[in-house]
Amino acid sequence: MNLASTALPALAAVVALVFTWASVNQNGAQLRLSEQGQITDRFNAAIQNLGANSLDIRMGGIYALERIMRDSDRDQPSAISVLSAFVRTRAARFGASGKPPKSETAPKVLADVQAAVTVLSSRDPAHDRETRVDLRNTNLAQYVLPKASLAGSDLSGADLRGANLEEANLTDADLQLALVSGADMNRATLHHTNLYGADLSVAFLLQADLTGATLSLADLRGAKLAGAHVAGAELSGANIAETGLTKYDLARTRGTPAPVPQANSSSGT
Repeated sequence: MNLASTALPALAAVVALVFTWASVNQNGAQLRLSEQGQITDRFNAAIQNLGANSLDIRMGGIYALERIMRDSDRDQPSAISVLSAFVRTRAARFGASGKPPKSETAPKVLADVQAAVTVLSSRDPAHDRETRVDLRNTNLAQYVLPKASLAGSDLSGADLRGANLEEANLTDADLQLALVSGADMNRATLHHTNLYGADLSVAFLLQADLTGATLSLADLRGAKLAGAHVAGAELSGANIAETGLTKYDLARTRGTPAPVPQANSSSGT
């Protein structure tokens, strides 16, 4: 038997397999490029829709970005940045002067802003990379965000009065100088959250986890803290009047709270 006559067909088969593999890889690469191009087109269209005068078109842009985040992990950081900027623009707490208005009454909840913050707070944080949700100095009073995934987010200076943040994850978030009075944060996770100087008066923090949180100079007057975990929390200068915090609770915290005024026990006689 001629060895060449048997080797050539085998070699031809190997070459055919190599070309088939190369063709499949090339087709796969072209498909990925095509898909990425489609996502880029969808992304650009969504951004244009966010600037539309029509509420329906803006809502379409918001939900288009939500779908892009689900379809393309690599584009999630960009979508987060765009949606964050949209909320900061549409729901800015301060005017062009950079100063708060003389009267900060709670505004009407805007449907497109509610949709945008809902999308941001329900995303999969595993694909955020180094990007953070940036909602600083926004007016989100009365907005509804239960179980929001906002760990590491920037909410410094935000107005969250009366907002629903029940069971929200705000681990390592920045809420310094935020207005959180009357907000529902029952069972929220606030591990190492920065609440420096925040107004938490009459906020609902039942069973909230404030382990290691910074509450220096915070206003906690009348806050509902039953069952809350405060071990390691920094309370230097915080107003804890009418919070019900016990000596046992305070023994596990850091810093010295502001003196609590003693009720006048005089009978007046």
